[in-house]
Amino acid sequence: MRARICVLLIALATSPAISMAADAPDAGSAQTKRERFMNGSDPPTPPSTPDTQSSNNSTPNQRYQVAPSADVQAPPSSSQLTPYQLWLTSLQQMSQGGWQYVTTGESDSDANVLFVSTHHIMVNGTVVTAWFRWEYQTDMTYGLDTFRSIVTRDRIDCARDVDMTISQTIYSKQNMEGTATSQISDQRTAKWEPIIPGSLGEAELNWACNKVLKNSQHRNAR
Repeated sequence: MRARICVLLIALATSPAISMAADAPDAGSAQTKRERFMNGSDPPTPPSTPDTQSSNNSTPNQRYQVAPSADVQAPPSSSQLTPYQLWLTSLQQMSQGGWQYVTTGESDSDANVLFVSTHHIMVNGTVVTAWFRWEYQTDMTYGLDTFRSIVTRDRIDCARDVDMTISQTIYSKQNMEGTATSQISDQRTAKWEPIIPGSLGEAELNWACNKVLKNSQHRNAR
C-alpha cells in the first residue's frame, strides 16, 4: 500500500499537465506590467534604426534632428536677384577665345565688366598689345550706333602711361552677339593718348603692365 502511494506521488509530480500549469505566467504580474507600460513608467526599448514613418510626423524624434549650420545658407533664387546680379549671371566668359575676367567697374553710372584674351599678346620693350573686351549692363552709344559689347585691340606703353586703339568692334548685344560694326585705325595717323586715372583705360593699363609686362621681364631675366 505504501509503495503504491509513493508511485502515485511520483506520477503526479512528473505529469505534463502539472508541469505546464506550473510554468504558466502569473496573470497578476502580467497585468501589472501592462499597466506600467500604459502609464509610461516602463517604456519599450527604442529601435536601433530610425522609423521612417515616425520621422514624417509633426513632432520628429529628437535623436534624429540635426541643427542647421549657421555658415550654410541657401543660394538665392532668380526672383531674389537684383537686375545687376541677373546681368552678371548672363555674361559668358567665352574661354574658347582665351577670355579671362579682369575686373568690374562703372562708367557713366553704368556697370561694366572687363575681359582680356590671352591669345595673340605681344610684348615689345615696354609696350604691350592685347585684345580687350568690355561688357555693359545697358546700351552704350558710339556715333549713331548703340552697343552692349565692345572688343578692342589696344597698344599700351607702360613706361609712358599712354595707349592707342588699333581696331575695335562693337556689338549690339552682350557676349559679342548681334549686329557687329568694326573700325580699324590708320597706323600712320593713330596717336598715343594719355591714360586718365580711374578710367577704363587704367584698368587695361594695370593688367598689361602688372601682369603681362612684369611676367615677361621676369622670364627674360632668367
